[in-house]
Amino acid sequence: MATNVLSIPEDFYISVQDYIINEFRENYPAGLIPVENLDANPYIHRIPYFDDLDVSKGVLDWTSEQKRADNILSYLDVPIFGRQMKLAFTNRDLRRTGLDIIDAKMQAIIEKFLDEVDECLWHGNIEGKVTLNTGLLTQATNVALTTPADTSAKLLANLQLMITSIPVKYRSKNVIVLMMNWSMYDKISTALIGTDTATTVLQVFKAAYPDVVIVKNSSAVLAAADVEATHARMFSFPQNINVIRNVKAKEVSPIGPAIVTLTGAVEQLWGTLFAPKVIKADAVYYNDTVMTYA
Repeated sequence: MATNVLSIPEDFYISVQDYIINEFRENYPAGLIPVENLDANPYIHRIPYFDDLDVSKGVLDWTSEQKRADNILSYLDVPIFGRQMKLAFTNRDLRRTGLDIIDAKMQAIIEKFLDEVDECLWHGNIEGKVTLNTGLLTQATNVALTTPADTSAKLLANLQLMITSIPVKYRSKNVIVLMMNWSMYDKISTALIGTDTATTVLQVFKAAYPDVVIVKNSSAVLAAADVEATHARMFSFPQNINVIRNVKAKEVSPIGPAIVTLTGAVEQLWGTLFAPKVIKADAVYYNDTVMTYA
């Protein structure tokens, strides 16, 4: 039986891994979070960062007196946790190539796994009653939006506040991502504003902030008790790895040896190790108090 395990071609695993990685990057908003890839698989990763203080000094002439930047270097210790899933391959699967390997059942398992990884990034990695890792939403700074947002003017003001709360030094140099749930997007894309009855809140906002990337996703930003039709959440951040990052110690890949079952199938444990981290909370915002429309 061990011969069958050793005969699994490497490109078999590569095909499955590439499929999983591409699905996550293209179809999940977490793919917009800057990634820091680690060479090892540590339990804790230390992130060095500078406080917002001067690291240089203005002088009239060169002297031996210098301003030492390392005096204000700070550190964040981030625990690394992950998720696991089990994939089963039949003898027929092992004779396939490329994406033909992934059957309907395996695809369903992978999609559910990616949903759970995405959920962990935003809401926290929780197993039973133990929180293994805090999600990005909890780490962000709360921005108090107007609620109920029962007029177009209030909707527009809330959108603007999500962007203008981010310091200019980040807004002027980085792409800003604004996430919201689907009903929020539907509301701003249909609500009319101004004297022109054809102009929507979304059009006015995009004209003022053309470089902001708007992402529509319900499950990522909504809390468990939220109702999609009447509640709204938003999350904004600059695409700057020194502000927010996903520390990735292990890309989705096999864990340990494959196991051949009594029926001749091969079971393989797959997993990923990661930690979402907000480094500069003053540049990442989320409305902890849910916004209502009316």
